[in-house]
Amino acid sequence: MTVPRRCPLCGSPPSGLAFPYETCWDGQLYMHRACSSCRTTYIDPLPTAEQLARVYSWEGYHEPQYGAVGHDRYQRSARTLSSLRPPATTRLLDFGCGAGGFLLAARAAGYDCRGIEHDADVVAKAAANTGVDVDLLEDAVAAGQRFDVVVLRDVLPHLVDPVSTLRILGGLLDDGGGLFFDGPLEEGKSLVRLAAGSLKAVRRRVGLDSVGETPTTMLFRVSATGQRRFLIETMGYRERFFEAYETGWPYHVPGRRPMSVGTALKEATGRLAIAGAAVGNRAGLAIGNRFFGFYDLGG
Repeated sequence: MTVPRRCPLCGSPPSGLAFPYETCWDGQLYMHRACSSCRTTYIDPLPTAEQLARVYSWEGYHEPQYGAVGHDRYQRSARTLSSLRPPATTRLLDFGCGAGGFLLAARAAGYDCRGIEHDADVVAKAAANTGVDVDLLEDAVAAGQRFDVVVLRDVLPHLVDPVSTLRILGGLLDDGGGLFFDGPLEEGKSLVRLAAGSLKAVRRRVGLDSVGETPTTMLFRVSATGQRRFLIETMGYRERFFEAYETGWPYHVPGRRPMSVGTALKEATGRLAIAGAAVGNRAGLAIGNRFFGFYDLGG
């Protein structure tokens, strides 16, 4: 009998299956389980290392998702980081830099930047796209590199072992350094999430839903509460800043035209989600599908 995976964030056993984003890929059905403690949902089983290498290859992931390199979409991240750790004399490492969009935005803001990616092909592509030095993690560790800020933007949910990876990254921080996160809250309080989940439930009930056939790229999904619990309690970090925010994705797509009636309704829902989150977050409600966080190592 196969034993269900434990939560990759807190180590607790699952309480059951989470609703309902399973996918069938490469001959394997991947389900989402719900952690019995922190309520994170995570895929089970975990793809093999060879499968993950294919999923996160340049051609399979980075090029279609981020291949059109530009830094406009990263300006909010760069501005938020600048307000927390000004660029002057700050050495920045973008871990999981992808095609290099955030590296371009950070360099334009005045940071002394380097990047890290997971395989040699992606390293070469990112370096060519940005003109910034990009390394493998093991090479950066072996070289004794040190930084004032390590940035993880849309990275955590792709990590097989987030605890071990963050421990390694902590070893690259100089005294007084910190980690800046900008990532998804796919289990967060979001009108878009509520609408999408409700629509999927209806489609499943009437027999119109189907199991996805594309590889899952997000290995776990978190709420604001679960994310903070992981960083503060599991990792032992000190929280210096946390902010949830809403982008309306995938319902709101800036500049999208033309739109069908259905797409227009989704667009309106996305815009309403953004406006509602802005109001709710002024009251400290942590509403949204993404978050910014800045943490130091504690102790």
